[in-house]
Amino acid sequence: MQVTRAGAALAVALGIGCAAAPLAAQARDTARAAARPVFTRHDAAVASALLAGAVALMPADDWLRGRVEQRGVQSSASAHTIANDFSLLGDPGTVLLTVGTYAVGRIAGNHTVTDVGLHAAEALVSSAIATELVKGVAGRNRPYLRQADGDDFLVLNGFTGGGFTSFPSGHTSAAFSLAAVVDEEGAVHWPHAARFVTPATYGLATLVGLSRIYKDRHWVSDVVVGALVGEYSGLIVERYNRRHPHNALERWLAPSAVVPEHDTGAHGGTRLVFEWSFR
Repeated sequence: MQVTRAGAALAVALGIGCAAAPLAAQARDTARAAARPVFTRHDAAVASALLAGAVALMPADDWLRGRVEQRGVQSSASAHTIANDFSLLGDPGTVLLTVGTYAVGRIAGNHTVTDVGLHAAEALVSSAIATELVKGVAGRNRPYLRQADGDDFLVLNGFTGGGFTSFPSGHTSAAFSLAAVVDEEGAVHWPHAARFVTPATYGLATLVGLSRIYKDRHWVSDVVVGALVGEYSGLIVERYNRRHPHNALERWLAPSAVVPEHDTGAHGGTRLVFEWSFR
């Protein structure tokens, strides 16, 4: 079934609903917590404004794509290389960075670094679930498809693939979910570096989104909504973990470390032992 404006409105509404989906699962615990809510009125106002902007952009998606696809814009080999690099940063780069951060924190026994990696993983999973669900329902065609039209939303066709998985951008949602976690954690643990961390993380995430537009994989509005889903996935995960610092994941995935163990046997010497603890 093909729809235009109605399908767009449905998909955008579903996008914000999925971005806030973790709230439902956490409602019982957060009702008893005294810290800041995981989703505030200010968040709702900002998210609504961004969604309105995305909807306003949709009629211009075809025109914007035409400007990006001009020969003069696409003729630079260096630009294509840079776009490919930032696209890889979105996927699989965000996964590799997250797993690497978590692993380094566990091996080094650094709880702060471990938290960054663990929370980033939670945010990535949350944003991925939300993004894939919206993609499946929206069924928006990729701009590179033959006779692609930015107004075409084939409801539920996104679950079958075939190039109808454009809305929203998964690479962008992943990049912004990671940026949100790093920014929030940086503000808590390294506040003196916040003026560098914030522009760096969000700047890189924005470049990931722009790379997807340049490579003709997404419409501009796909990237805007992908950024929104990723941002609020990261913020909700961060706020929930602050309200519940001893939740199940924090207890199960407790700090580990590589520690020296002295051999008291005949041969003596020292060896390194990897220790993992559960709380």
